[in-house]
Amino acid sequence: MAEMRASGGTTYHNEDTHDNNGDPPQAVLTVAETCERLRISKTKFYDLKRAKELETMKIGRLTRVPIDSITKYINEQRDAEKGR
Repeated sequence: MAEMRASGGTTYHNEDTHDNNGDPPQAVLTVAETCERLRISKTKFYDLKRAKELETMKIGRLTRVPIDSITKYINEQRDAEKGR
């Protein structure tokens, strides 16, 4: 397990700070990436956004979806299924 040291002496493990391609993990996704991850259409995405079931943010004119928002949505859907 490779380790990297950031300034201030904090140790980060390589797999915690990079994805499988060696790139830093994404904090936000595009609409298209979100649709791909959730396997939904853009129409369904905008329905979820309008219903405030999926948190989005604007960066200039661009719509982005925080990764934790996707995780939260998935967990809420799981909990709803368990409650049935």
